[in-house]
Amino acid sequence: MNNSKNLLLILGSTTKNDTDWVPFEIEYAVETCNIPIIVAYTGYNKIMAPSELSHLWPSELTRAIKNKTVGIIHVPFKKEPIADAISQFDMNNHPKTTLNYYTAETYTKWGL
Repeated sequence: MNNSKNLLLILGSTTKNDTDWVPFEIEYAVETCNIPIIVAYTGYNKIMAPSELSHLWPSELTRAIKNKTVGIIHVPFKKEPIADAISQFDMNNHPKTTLNYYTAETYTKWGL
């Protein structure tokens, strides 16, 4: 992860239950690497209100969001939004907040 530009975190209904690797990787990405996080949610076509999905967040992600320690963008687990986020956000260009998301117009442009 030391050479990574961002962390792609894929969240499903049970991801938050992992108590070893997922929290460790999130903490390492935030505290050591200072890289942005791209949170991709399975089972969604659009993410327009990330805080409404907080029930899916692992504790370490919740902590990073509350502490505003790193830029985070929330996207559905779909090719277009993930590819756009990966190409746009890196260690030199973080999302502006911890609850960033794409607009409805952007999803329409992608056909989602």
